[in-house]
Amino acid sequence: MSGARVIKFPAKPILNLKRARELFEEERTIFSNPGGVPLVRVAELLGDKSAGYAGRLDGKKGYGTYTGMFGVGDYQCEYLTWEGFLQAVTFANVLRIAKSVSDKEAQGQ
Repeated sequence: MSGARVIKFPAKPILNLKRARELFEEERTIFSNPGGVPLVRVAELLGDKSAGYAGRLDGKKGYGTYTGMFGVGDYQCEYLTWEGFLQAVTFANVLRIAKSVSDKEAQGQ
C-alpha cells in the first residue's frame, strides 16, 4: 500500500486471534449450538461502537452469520456468533489503532 504509515501499537492491547478466541470461549453463552456472546456483554468488553457495528452485519435478513437471538417470554437476547464476535474485535482493534495514531500526532510524534 502506498502512503501507509508504520505505527506502533497502542497502550490498550490489540486482541490477536488467540486472545479473541479465548475471550469468546470465556464469555460464550449457550443459546443454541454453538451459542454466542450477548450483545450487551460485547458492548461492555469492546465498546458500543464495536458491538453496534457487528450487530448490524446481518442487515435486513435478520439473524444468521454474525448474530442470533433467543427469547424467553417477552425478553429477546441478541448475541454475536463467533463470526460476529471476530468482526467486533476487528472493529475495536482498528479504533484502538486509530486513536493511538491520533494521540501521537497530537503530541507531535
